Amino acid sequence: MITERDMQNLIKQYPEKFLGETALKCIGEELTYGNYRFDLLFSDRHGGKLLVEIQKGTLDRTHHYKILDYYDAYKTAHPTDFVDVMVIANNISAERKESLNKRGIEFKEIPESKFIEFGCSIGYFDPQTRSNVTTYTHERVENMTDMKKLSPTKQLEYDYWQSFVKYLTQ
Repeated sequence: MITERDMQNLIKQYPEKFLGETALKCIGEELTYGNYRFDLLFSDRHGGKLLVEIQKGTLDRTHHYKILDYYDAYKTAHPTDFVDVMVIANNISAERKESLNKRGIEFKEIPESKFIEFGCSIGYFDPQTRSNVTTYTHERVENMTDMKKLSPTKQLEYDYWQSFVKYLTQ
């Protein structure tokens, strides 16, 4: 099973691969401004900054709104910097995507499978990782199918894990 830290490390080392942005340089991680701590800070070739918040799994309400607090805290400390913000999660519901779009917040929905596939290809994960993740994913889907009726959020999670099982067993 991969961790949020694995996602963070891979994004930090390979921003072009995961963020689709060229010439980004990671200039900080786990940075604290005021009472807030965000995952990654990048600088672009023009000196602009990109604050990145990462969530493993489905983007929840807390992480959805945290990025706004991070932006405000960073801008208070660096009022002249040009700052963009981005949220990255394995799943983002349509409702959250709409809300992020309305607020002008960039987001990337990157399935766990992309991190695993790329991590295995560069030797970040050991060969046993894919096998361990496959076993875990199968168990997760089986446990969820025991539920009679899933909430919309749980249904989204269930659909994600089902598609992940299909990917892993290809």
